[in-house]
Amino acid sequence: MNVRTTISGARRRHSSPRRRPAVGVRTGTYLASAAASLVLATALIGSEVAPRADAVGAGAASAGPAPSAPAPSGSGSVAGQLGIGTTTAPDDVADRLEPLQELAASRSSREEAAAVAGLAQAAADQAALDQQRAEADAAARRAAEEAAGMKAAAAMAAAEEAEAGMKAAAAMAAAEAEAGMEAAAAMAAAEEAEAGMKAAAAMAAAEEAEAEMKAAAAMAAAEAEAGMKAAAAMAAAEAEAGMKAAAAFAAAEEAAAARPVAPAAAPPAPAPVTVAAPAPRASAMPTPRAPAPPAPPTPRAPAPPAPPAPRAPAPLAAAVPAPSVVPAAAPVAARGVARITNNAGAVRPQVQAAANAVVSNVPGAGSIRLGGTRPSAADPGGHPSGLALDYMVMSNRALGDAITAYHIANWNELGVAYIIWEQRYLSSPGGAWKQMANRGSVTANHFDHVHVNYR
Repeated sequence: MNVRTTISGARRRHSSPRRRPAVGVRTGTYLASAAASLVLATALIGSEVAPRADAVGAGAASAGPAPSAPAPSGSGSVAGQLGIGTTTAPDDVADRLEPLQELAASRSSREEAAAVAGLAQAAADQAALDQQRAEADAAARRAAEEAAGMKAAAAMAAAEEAEAGMKAAAAMAAAEAEAGMEAAAAMAAAEEAEAGMKAAAAMAAAEEAEAEMKAAAAMAAAEAEAGMKAAAAMAAAEAEAGMKAAAAFAAAEEAAAARPVAPAAAPPAPAPVTVAAPAPRASAMPTPRAPAPPAPPTPRAPAPPAPPAPRAPAPLAAAVPAPSVVPAAAPVAARGVARITNNAGAVRPQVQAAANAVVSNVPGAGSIRLGGTRPSAADPGGHPSGLALDYMVMSNRALGDAITAYHIANWNELGVAYIIWEQRYLSSPGGAWKQMANRGSVTANHFDHVHVNYR
Protein backbone atom coordinates (compact mmCIF):
# COMPACT_ATOMS: atom_id res chain seq x y z
CA MET A 1 0.00 0.00 0.00
CA ASN A 2 1.38 3.37 -0.98
CA VAL A 3 1.77 5.55 2.03
CA ARG A 4 1.18 8.77 0.04
CA THR A 5 -1.89 7.37 -1.57
CA THR A 6 -3.21 6.15 1.73
CA ILE A 7 -2.59 9.45 3.43
CA SER A 8 -4.07 11.33 0.48
CA GLY A 9 -7.13 9.07 0.63
CA ALA A 10 -7.36 9.62 4.35
CA ARG A 11 -6.98 13.35 3.75
CA ARG A 12 -9.67 13.24 1.12
CA ARG A 13 -11.90 11.20 3.41
CA HIS A 14 -11.31 13.53 6.32
CA SER A 15 -11.46 16.66 4.21
CA SER A 16 -14.60 15.64 2.32
CA PRO A 17 -17.44 18.04 2.94
CA ARG A 18 -19.77 17.07 5.72
CA ARG A 19 -23.17 18.27 6.59
CA ARG A 20 -23.02 21.26 8.85
CA PRO A 21 -24.31 20.72 12.31
CA ALA A 22 -27.44 22.42 13.38
CA VAL A 23 -27.29 25.99 14.57
CA GLY A 24 -26.59 26.27 18.25
CA VAL A 25 -24.14 23.34 18.71
CA ARG A 26 -21.46 24.21 21.21
CA THR A 27 -17.80 24.81 20.28
CA GLY A 28 -16.69 21.92 22.52
CA THR A 29 -18.55 19.46 20.31
CA TYR A 30 -16.50 20.52 17.28
CA LEU A 31 -13.25 20.27 19.22
CA ALA A 32 -14.13 16.75 20.38
CA SER A 33 -14.93 15.76 16.77
CA ALA A 34 -11.56 17.12 15.60
CA ALA A 35 -9.70 15.17 18.28
CA ALA A 36 -11.49 11.95 17.38
CA SER A 37 -10.62 12.45 13.70
CA LEU A 38 -6.96 13.00 14.62
CA VAL A 39 -6.85 9.75 16.61
CA LEU A 40 -8.48 7.83 13.73
CA ALA A 41 -6.02 9.19 11.17
CA THR A 42 -3.07 8.28 13.38
CA ALA A 43 -4.33 4.73 13.74
CA LEU A 44 -4.86 4.34 10.00
CA ILE A 45 -1.42 5.67 9.07
CA GLY A 46 0.28 3.55 11.63
CA SER A 47 -1.47 0.37 10.47
CA GLU A 48 -0.48 0.99 6.84
CA VAL A 49 3.23 2.01 7.34
CA ALA A 50 4.19 -0.85 9.65
CA PRO A 51 3.23 -3.82 7.33
CA ARG A 52 4.92 -2.05 4.38
CA ALA A 53 8.14 -1.73 6.28
CA ASP A 54 7.96 -5.37 7.37
CA ALA A 55 7.34 -6.51 3.83
CA VAL A 56 10.24 -4.52 2.47
CA GLY A 57 12.62 -5.98 5.04
CA ALA A 58 11.53 -9.55 4.37
CA GLY A 59 11.95 -9.25 0.62
CA ALA A 60 15.36 -7.85 0.94
CA ALA A 61 16.51 -10.72 3.10
CA SER A 62 15.17 -13.45 0.81
CA ALA A 63 16.24 -12.04 -2.50
CA GLY A 64 19.73 -11.09 -1.67
CA PRO A 65 21.47 -8.18 -3.16
CA ALA A 66 19.48 -6.55 -5.86
CA PRO A 67 21.00 -5.69 -9.13
CA SER A 68 21.90 -2.17 -9.68
CA ALA A 69 19.49 -0.26 -11.80
CA PRO A 70 19.74 3.06 -13.43
CA ALA A 71 18.63 6.03 -11.44
CA PRO A 72 15.10 7.11 -12.25
CA SER A 73 14.78 10.23 -14.24
CA GLY A 74 12.87 13.18 -13.10
CA SER A 75 12.52 13.83 -9.52
CA GLY A 76 14.16 10.60 -8.50
CA SER A 77 13.20 8.07 -5.92
CA VAL A 78 13.12 8.58 -2.25
CA ALA A 79 16.24 6.43 -1.75
CA GLY A 80 18.14 8.51 -4.27
CA GLN A 81 17.09 11.66 -2.54
CA LEU A 82 18.40 10.21 0.72
CA GLY A 83 21.73 9.13 -0.81
CA ILE A 84 21.11 5.41 -0.54
CA GLY A 85 22.32 3.31 -3.37
CA THR A 86 20.24 0.69 -5.06
CA THR A 87 22.89 -2.03 -4.71
CA THR A 88 23.07 -2.05 -0.98
CA ALA A 89 23.91 -5.25 0.77
CA PRO A 90 21.24 -7.10 2.53
CA ASP A 91 22.73 -6.46 5.89
CA ASP A 92 22.46 -2.81 5.38
CA VAL A 93 18.76 -2.90 4.41
CA ALA A 94 17.52 -2.30 7.88
CA ASP A 95 19.95 0.51 8.42
CA ARG A 96 19.17 2.06 5.11
CA LEU A 97 15.43 1.61 5.56
CA GLU A 98 15.33 3.47 8.85
CA PRO A 99 15.70 6.94 7.31
CA LEU A 100 12.87 6.04 4.93
CA GLN A 101 10.71 5.05 7.78
CA GLU A 102 11.59 8.24 9.63
CA LEU A 103 10.82 10.23 6.48
CA ALA A 104 7.52 8.46 6.06
CA ALA A 105 6.73 8.91 9.70
CA SER A 106 7.71 12.58 9.52
CA ARG A 107 5.66 13.10 6.40
CA SER A 108 2.76 11.24 7.89
CA SER A 109 3.05 13.32 11.02
CA ARG A 110 3.07 16.51 8.98
CA GLU A 111 0.14 15.42 6.89
CA GLU A 112 -1.69 14.23 9.97
CA ALA A 113 -0.92 17.54 11.74
CA ALA A 114 -2.04 19.41 8.62
CA ALA A 115 -5.21 17.33 8.49
CA VAL A 116 -5.81 17.87 12.19
CA ALA A 117 -5.05 21.57 11.79
CA GLY A 118 -7.47 21.74 8.83
CA LEU A 119 -10.12 19.95 10.81
CA ALA A 120 -9.46 22.21 13.78
CA GLN A 121 -9.60 25.29 11.51
CA ALA A 122 -12.80 24.03 9.93
CA ALA A 123 -14.22 23.35 13.37
CA ALA A 124 -13.10 26.81 14.54
CA ASP A 125 -14.57 28.44 11.41
CA GLN A 126 -17.80 26.54 11.91
CA ALA A 127 -17.79 27.46 15.57
CA ALA A 128 -17.22 31.13 14.61
CA LEU A 129 -20.05 30.92 12.08
CA ASP A 130 -22.28 29.25 14.60
CA GLN A 131 -21.32 31.85 17.17
CA GLN A 132 -22.05 34.62 14.66
CA ARG A 133 -25.36 32.97 13.83
CA ALA A 134 -26.14 32.56 17.52
CA GLU A 135 -25.21 36.19 18.12
CA ALA A 136 -27.31 37.22 15.11
CA ASP A 137 -30.18 35.12 16.39
CA ALA A 138 -29.73 36.60 19.87
CA ALA A 139 -29.58 40.11 18.36
CA ALA A 140 -32.70 39.32 16.32
CA ARG A 141 -34.43 38.03 19.41
CA ARG A 142 -33.34 41.10 21.34
CA ALA A 143 -34.52 43.33 18.49
CA ALA A 144 -37.81 41.44 18.35
CA GLU A 145 -38.14 41.67 22.10
CA GLU A 146 -37.27 45.38 22.00
CA ALA A 147 -39.73 45.93 19.15
CA ALA A 148 -42.37 43.98 21.05
CA GLY A 149 -41.54 46.01 24.17
CA MET A 150 -41.73 49.23 22.20
CA LYS A 151 -45.04 48.14 20.67
CA ALA A 152 -46.33 47.16 24.10
CA ALA A 153 -45.12 50.48 25.53
CA ALA A 154 -46.71 52.36 22.61
CA ALA A 155 -49.94 50.41 23.06
CA MET A 156 -49.89 51.08 26.80
CA ALA A 157 -49.16 54.77 26.18
CA ALA A 158 -51.98 54.91 23.62
CA ALA A 159 -54.32 53.16 26.06
CA GLU A 160 -53.30 55.53 28.84
CA GLU A 161 -53.72 58.51 26.50
CA ALA A 162 -57.13 57.23 25.37
CA GLU A 163 -58.13 56.64 28.98
CA ALA A 164 -56.92 60.13 29.91
CA GLY A 165 -58.85 61.56 26.93
CA MET A 166 -61.98 59.69 27.96
CA LYS A 167 -61.60 60.91 31.52
CA ALA A 168 -61.05 64.46 30.30
CA ALA A 169 -64.07 64.21 27.97
CA ALA A 170 -66.17 62.77 30.79
CA ALA A 171 -65.01 65.52 33.13
CA MET A 172 -65.75 68.17 30.48
CA ALA A 173 -69.18 66.67 29.80
CA ALA A 174 -69.92 66.57 33.53
CA ALA A 175 -68.77 70.18 33.88
CA GLU A 176 -70.89 71.25 30.92
CA ALA A 177 -73.90 69.35 32.29
CA GLU A 178 -73.41 70.94 35.70
CA ALA A 179 -73.02 74.37 34.11
CA GLY A 180 -76.17 73.76 32.05
CA MET A 181 -78.09 72.71 35.14
CA GLU A 182 -76.86 75.75 37.03
CA ALA A 183 -77.80 78.00 34.08
CA ALA A 184 -81.24 76.38 33.86
CA ALA A 185 -81.71 76.78 37.61
CA ALA A 186 -80.63 80.41 37.41
CA MET A 187 -82.98 81.02 34.48
CA ALA A 188 -85.83 79.32 36.31
CA ALA A 189 -85.08 81.40 39.41
CA ALA A 190 -84.96 84.56 37.30
CA GLU A 191 -88.26 83.68 35.59
CA GLU A 192 -89.83 82.87 38.93
CA ALA A 193 -88.54 86.13 40.38
CA GLU A 194 -89.78 88.02 37.33
CA ALA A 195 -93.17 86.31 37.58
CA GLY A 196 -93.27 87.17 41.28
CA MET A 197 -92.38 90.76 40.56
CA LYS A 198 -95.02 90.95 37.83
CA ALA A 199 -97.60 89.39 40.13
CA ALA A 200 -96.64 91.79 42.91
CA ALA A 201 -96.77 94.72 40.50
CA ALA A 202 -100.15 93.58 39.18
CA MET A 203 -101.45 93.17 42.71
CA ALA A 204 -100.10 96.57 43.68
CA ALA A 205 -101.65 98.09 40.55
CA ALA A 206 -104.96 96.40 41.29
CA GLU A 207 -104.88 97.60 44.88
CA GLU A 208 -103.94 101.10 43.72
CA ALA A 209 -106.71 101.08 41.12
CA GLU A 210 -109.19 99.83 43.71
CA ALA A 211 -108.05 102.52 46.13
CA GLU A 212 -108.37 105.14 43.40
CA MET A 213 -111.83 103.87 42.50
CA LYS A 214 -112.87 103.96 46.14
CA ALA A 215 -111.44 107.45 46.50
CA ALA A 216 -113.18 108.57 43.31
CA ALA A 217 -116.44 107.01 44.45
CA ALA A 218 -116.12 108.69 47.85
CA MET A 219 -115.29 111.97 46.19
CA ALA A 220 -118.17 111.59 43.77
CA ALA A 221 -120.53 110.78 46.64
CA ALA A 222 -119.27 113.77 48.59
CA GLU A 223 -119.60 116.01 45.56
CA ALA A 224 -123.05 114.64 44.84
CA GLU A 225 -124.11 115.20 48.41
CA ALA A 226 -122.64 118.70 48.35
CA GLY A 227 -124.39 119.37 45.05
CA MET A 228 -127.68 118.11 46.41
CA LYS A 229 -127.28 120.29 49.52
CA ALA A 230 -126.33 123.28 47.39
CA ALA A 231 -129.28 122.65 45.08
CA ALA A 232 -131.62 122.30 48.06
CA ALA A 233 -130.26 125.49 49.57
CA MET A 234 -130.56 127.27 46.24
CA ALA A 235 -134.10 125.96 45.79
CA ALA A 236 -135.01 127.12 49.29
CA ALA A 237 -133.53 130.53 48.60
CA GLU A 238 -135.33 130.76 45.30
CA ALA A 239 -138.59 129.70 46.94
CA GLU A 240 -138.14 132.25 49.69
CA ALA A 241 -137.29 134.94 47.15
CA GLY A 242 -140.37 133.96 45.15
CA MET A 243 -142.57 134.12 48.18
CA LYS A 244 -141.20 137.54 49.04
CA ALA A 245 -141.72 138.69 45.49
CA ALA A 246 -145.26 137.33 45.49
CA ALA A 247 -145.99 139.09 48.79
CA ALA A 248 -144.59 142.34 47.43
CA PHE A 249 -146.60 141.90 44.29
CA ALA A 250 -149.76 141.25 46.30
CA ALA A 251 -149.09 144.34 48.41
CA ALA A 252 -148.58 146.38 45.28
CA GLU A 253 -151.80 145.09 43.83
CA GLU A 254 -153.68 145.95 47.03
CA ALA A 255 -152.18 149.43 47.01
CA ALA A 256 -153.11 149.87 43.37
CA ALA A 257 -156.64 148.72 44.08
CA ALA A 258 -156.99 151.25 46.90
CA ARG A 259 -155.94 154.13 44.66
CA PRO A 260 -158.62 155.71 42.37
CA VAL A 261 -158.47 154.49 38.86
CA ALA A 262 -157.87 157.14 36.20
CA PRO A 263 -160.41 157.02 33.41
CA ALA A 264 -157.88 157.67 30.70
CA ALA A 265 -155.91 154.47 30.68
CA ALA A 266 -155.34 151.55 32.92
CA PRO A 267 -151.80 150.47 33.77
CA PRO A 268 -150.65 147.18 32.23
CA ALA A 269 -151.16 144.07 34.30
CA PRO A 270 -147.97 142.78 35.91
CA ALA A 271 -146.67 139.44 34.66
CA PRO A 272 -146.66 136.79 37.30
CA VAL A 273 -143.26 135.52 38.40
CA THR A 274 -142.88 131.79 38.18
CA VAL A 275 -140.11 130.17 40.21
CA ALA A 276 -139.32 126.59 39.27
CA ALA A 277 -137.03 124.45 41.42
CA PRO A 278 -134.38 122.58 39.34
CA ALA A 279 -134.40 118.82 39.44
CA PRO A 280 -131.23 117.44 41.09
CA ARG A 281 -128.86 115.38 38.94
CA ALA A 282 -126.54 112.71 40.36
CA SER A 283 -123.35 113.71 38.62
CA ALA A 284 -119.98 114.71 39.90
CA MET A 285 -118.69 116.05 36.63
CA PRO A 286 -121.13 118.69 35.26
CA THR A 287 -121.86 121.77 37.34
CA PRO A 288 -125.46 122.34 38.38
CA ARG A 289 -127.41 124.83 36.37
CA ALA A 290 -127.66 128.19 38.06
CA PRO A 291 -131.25 129.47 38.18
CA ALA A 292 -131.90 132.88 36.78
CA PRO A 293 -132.52 135.55 39.46
CA PRO A 294 -136.14 136.66 39.66
CA ALA A 295 -136.97 139.92 37.94
CA PRO A 296 -138.11 142.77 40.22
CA PRO A 297 -141.92 143.20 40.18
CA THR A 298 -143.43 146.24 38.47
CA PRO A 299 -146.82 147.60 39.46
CA ARG A 300 -149.32 146.66 36.84
CA ALA A 301 -153.06 146.60 36.55
CA PRO A 302 -154.57 143.55 38.16
CA ALA A 303 -154.87 140.68 35.77
CA PRO A 304 -155.41 136.99 36.12
CA PRO A 305 -152.11 135.11 36.72
CA ALA A 306 -150.73 133.32 33.66
CA PRO A 307 -150.08 129.57 33.83
CA PRO A 308 -146.43 128.51 34.22
CA ALA A 309 -144.51 127.69 31.03
CA PRO A 310 -144.11 123.96 30.36
CA ARG A 311 -140.58 122.41 30.80
CA ALA A 312 -139.10 119.27 29.46
CA PRO A 313 -139.00 116.60 32.12
CA ALA A 314 -135.61 116.63 33.82
CA PRO A 315 -133.84 113.30 34.52
CA LEU A 316 -134.26 112.07 38.06
CA ALA A 317 -131.50 111.40 40.55
CA ALA A 318 -130.29 107.92 41.48
CA ALA A 319 -132.79 105.77 43.30
CA VAL A 320 -135.48 108.42 42.76
CA PRO A 321 -138.63 106.81 41.33
CA ALA A 322 -139.83 108.04 37.97
CA PRO A 323 -143.13 109.83 37.89
CA SER A 324 -146.07 107.53 37.96
CA VAL A 325 -147.59 109.35 35.03
CA VAL A 326 -145.64 108.67 31.86
CA PRO A 327 -145.55 111.56 29.35
CA ALA A 328 -148.09 111.28 26.64
CA ALA A 329 -146.93 109.43 23.57
CA ALA A 330 -145.57 111.66 20.85
CA PRO A 331 -146.08 110.89 17.19
CA VAL A 332 -143.55 108.39 15.81
CA ALA A 333 -144.13 108.99 12.15
CA ALA A 334 -140.85 109.58 10.32
CA ARG A 335 -140.56 112.35 7.81
CA GLY A 336 -136.84 111.94 7.19
CA VAL A 337 -133.98 109.44 7.28
CA ALA A 338 -131.38 109.61 10.05
CA ARG A 339 -127.73 109.57 9.04
CA ILE A 340 -126.00 106.95 11.24
CA THR A 341 -122.22 106.50 11.40
CA ASN A 342 -121.49 102.76 11.23
CA ASN A 343 -118.05 101.09 11.49
CA ALA A 344 -119.08 97.42 11.46
CA GLY A 345 -122.00 97.14 9.06
CA ALA A 346 -125.49 98.58 9.09
CA VAL A 347 -127.74 98.74 12.14
CA ARG A 348 -130.90 96.65 12.44
CA PRO A 349 -133.95 97.85 10.53
CA GLN A 350 -135.93 98.60 13.72
CA VAL A 351 -133.02 100.74 14.99
CA GLN A 352 -132.94 102.72 11.75
CA ALA A 353 -136.71 103.25 11.96
CA ALA A 354 -136.46 104.49 15.56
CA ALA A 355 -133.66 106.91 14.61
CA ASN A 356 -135.76 108.21 11.73
CA ALA A 357 -138.65 108.90 14.14
CA VAL A 358 -136.35 110.68 16.63
CA VAL A 359 -134.79 113.06 14.08
CA SER A 360 -138.25 113.71 12.61
CA ASN A 361 -140.05 114.52 15.90
CA VAL A 362 -137.38 115.90 18.30
CA PRO A 363 -136.27 119.42 17.29
CA GLY A 364 -132.50 119.61 16.83
CA ALA A 365 -131.98 115.82 16.73
CA GLY A 366 -131.41 115.83 12.99
CA SER A 367 -128.30 118.05 13.28
CA ILE A 368 -126.28 115.83 15.64
CA ARG A 369 -124.15 112.79 14.88
CA LEU A 370 -125.58 109.32 15.56
CA GLY A 371 -123.11 106.54 16.34
CA GLY A 372 -124.15 103.08 15.23
CA THR A 373 -122.18 99.85 14.90
CA ARG A 374 -118.59 99.47 16.09
CA PRO A 375 -116.69 96.28 16.98
CA SER A 376 -114.78 97.79 19.89
CA ALA A 377 -117.76 98.19 22.18
CA ALA A 378 -117.88 96.11 25.37
CA ASP A 379 -121.58 95.18 25.04
CA PRO A 380 -121.98 92.35 22.48
CA GLY A 381 -125.76 92.89 22.42
CA GLY A 382 -125.43 96.61 21.65
CA HIS A 383 -123.20 98.37 19.14
CA PRO A 384 -121.42 95.25 17.73
CA SER A 385 -124.78 93.63 16.89
CA GLY A 386 -126.39 96.80 15.47
CA LEU A 387 -128.95 97.24 18.29
CA ALA A 388 -127.63 100.47 19.90
CA LEU A 389 -127.37 104.17 19.03
CA ASP A 390 -125.43 107.04 20.59
CA TYR A 391 -127.17 110.44 20.19
CA MET A 392 -124.14 112.78 20.50
CA VAL A 393 -125.69 115.92 22.02
CA MET A 394 -122.29 117.01 23.39
CA SER A 395 -122.93 119.97 25.77
CA ASN A 396 -126.60 120.45 24.77
CA ARG A 397 -128.22 118.90 27.84
CA ALA A 398 -131.66 120.19 26.94
CA LEU A 399 -131.52 118.23 23.68
CA GLY A 400 -130.38 115.16 25.61
CA ASP A 401 -133.32 115.56 28.01
CA ALA A 402 -135.71 115.92 25.04
CA ILE A 403 -134.38 112.77 23.30
CA THR A 404 -134.60 110.84 26.58
CA ALA A 405 -138.16 112.04 27.22
CA TYR A 406 -139.20 111.12 23.66
CA HIS A 407 -137.91 107.55 24.14
CA ILE A 408 -139.64 107.21 27.51
CA ALA A 409 -142.94 108.49 26.04
CA ASN A 410 -142.68 106.07 23.07
CA TRP A 411 -140.92 103.14 24.80
CA ASN A 412 -142.86 100.31 23.21
CA GLU A 413 -143.42 102.01 19.84
CA LEU A 414 -139.67 102.54 19.40
CA GLY A 415 -138.74 99.13 20.87
CA VAL A 416 -136.50 100.53 23.62
CA ALA A 417 -134.60 98.05 25.84
CA TYR A 418 -132.78 100.52 28.15
CA ILE A 419 -131.41 104.09 28.24
CA ILE A 420 -128.14 105.46 29.69
CA TRP A 421 -127.94 109.24 30.22
CA GLU A 422 -125.70 111.25 32.55
CA GLN A 423 -124.29 108.22 34.43
CA ARG A 424 -127.75 106.76 35.06
CA TYR A 425 -129.52 103.67 33.77
CA LEU A 426 -133.26 103.21 33.02
CA SER A 427 -134.64 99.82 32.03
CA SER A 428 -138.42 100.54 31.91
CA PRO A 429 -140.56 103.60 31.28
CA GLY A 430 -142.18 103.47 34.71
CA GLY A 431 -139.10 102.32 36.62
CA ALA A 432 -136.42 104.16 38.57
CA TRP A 433 -133.13 105.57 37.34
CA LYS A 434 -130.14 103.69 38.75
CA GLN A 435 -126.84 105.38 39.43
CA MET A 436 -123.85 103.89 37.59
CA ALA A 437 -120.19 103.72 38.62
CA ASN A 438 -117.80 106.45 37.61
CA ARG A 439 -115.95 105.36 34.47
CA GLY A 440 -113.49 108.24 34.46
CA SER A 441 -114.52 110.50 31.56
CA VAL A 442 -117.44 112.55 30.24
CA THR A 443 -118.01 110.21 27.32
CA ALA A 444 -117.66 107.00 29.38
CA ASN A 445 -120.16 108.39 31.91
CA HIS A 446 -122.61 109.37 29.08
CA PHE A 447 -122.69 113.11 29.82
CA ASP A 448 -122.20 114.06 26.16
CA HIS A 449 -124.51 111.51 24.53
CA VAL A 450 -127.66 109.49 25.14
CA HIS A 451 -127.14 105.74 24.72
CA VAL A 452 -130.28 103.80 23.71
CA ASN A 453 -130.39 100.03 23.29
CA TYR A 454 -133.26 98.71 21.19
CA ARG A 455 -134.88 95.31 21.20
